[in-house]
Amino acid sequence: MMEILIDGDNLAGWLAKEGYIAHRRDDEGLMRLLRRWQRRVLSQGQDHWITLVLDPGPNRDHSSHQDQIWVTIAQNGGTADGLLLEMLEEDLVEGRSLRESRVVTSDRDLREQLQALGVRVIRVPDFARRLLRGLPPRTEKPAPGAPGFEDVERELLARALRRPRRRRLRAEEIAQLRTAVERLSSETVEDRLAAARQLSRLPDRRAALALIEALRDPSPRVRAEAARGLGPLGYRRLARAHLIQALEDTDPRVREAAAGALGQLGDSWAIPALRHLAEMESTARVRRAAWEALRRIGEAQGPEAFFG
Repeated sequence: MMEILIDGDNLAGWLAKEGYIAHRRDDEGLMRLLRRWQRRVLSQGQDHWITLVLDPGPNRDHSSHQDQIWVTIAQNGGTADGLLLEMLEEDLVEGRSLRESRVVTSDRDLREQLQALGVRVIRVPDFARRLLRGLPPRTEKPAPGAPGFEDVERELLARALRRPRRRRLRAEEIAQLRTAVERLSSETVEDRLAAARQLSRLPDRRAALALIEALRDPSPRVRAEAARGLGPLGYRRLARAHLIQALEDTDPRVREAAAGALGQLGDSWAIPALRHLAEMESTARVRRAAWEALRRIGEAQGPEAFFG
């Protein structure tokens, strides 16, 4: 199944300039267009995932997903370009194939680096033409948010749904992934726990993104299971900032699980936060988890992880 990774602010800037969304930070307008396109191509039997990568900013504080569109935000002052590159570099290091990956960007430096890695790049204007196919030209269309704009979307969706659906057969793990993601929205804690456990066994970026989102679940049991599941998946650069934040969770089970996951990831970036936890934590089992994580990171990274 193809994965399309989108430099979100780059695409939004182009769409805003052309008048299809209100401004380059109009995340709602961008998502509306992406969902419209996603529904259209799915109705034609073309199955894929979208990962939208955004720069940090107001009201952009967590990852989320909807209609097979995953949104992830650069953390710790990073940029979408940097996160995109890190995600794909990590895929290569871990031996994951990039054959089914496409990146949408017009950033020249990023494009050159991705092409050097062997990643296929789609320029923003080329992707935008697919995204906007069927919409009236900007000189004829209503303004974004106006009633006429929504009417156009509804009509196009109705046309798409009238076409016969020709869905390709999905691999077993893709079906499991979709089921688990759906169960994360269940009202039952036990269902959400089972979904988090299942996702931890699926080595896919979307599984990691779903578990990151589950770190905000109202149940501490689910949050702990989500943190625990991020360790074996190995998406270190994607997960580390969220796991470090989970070290401050109000529930000791979540703090313990986050410490264990950071130890599994072997990420030296977590050393200061783990040291603080090991020294200041009041719960004994959480302190032990923090010290064990520090020991594992030391073994994975070597003494320089601690002493530079």
